[in-house]
Amino acid sequence: MTKANKSPNLEWLYEQCADGTPHIGTDLSLPDGVPHIKGTTISVSTILERLYVHDSVQKVVKYYDDVTEEQIKEALAYAARFMELACRPPRSAAVDQSSD
Repeated sequence: MTKANKSPNLEWLYEQCADGTPHIGTDLSLPDGVPHIKGTTISVSTILERLYVHDSVQKVVKYYDDVTEEQIKEALAYAARFMELACRPPRSAAVDQSSD
């Protein structure tokens, strides 16, 4: 695991994104510490890549015999939440922009 994956900010972000996605694991003690579908080694980013390639949740479920549609949808929700939080400007920047 790299030092970047042990960042307190990254841990906080993983925890915030995990809210409401019980099928997504964020155990930083696992190899690479990447968010994954619990009980598998399939990362959230791998699910996104498969959705891009296969064009539908159902096709991804067929590709991975041990993954459910609900787990795929949770991976999508997790990724969306991650982007919302990671790309949000700091509060001070948001306040500065609104005063323009």
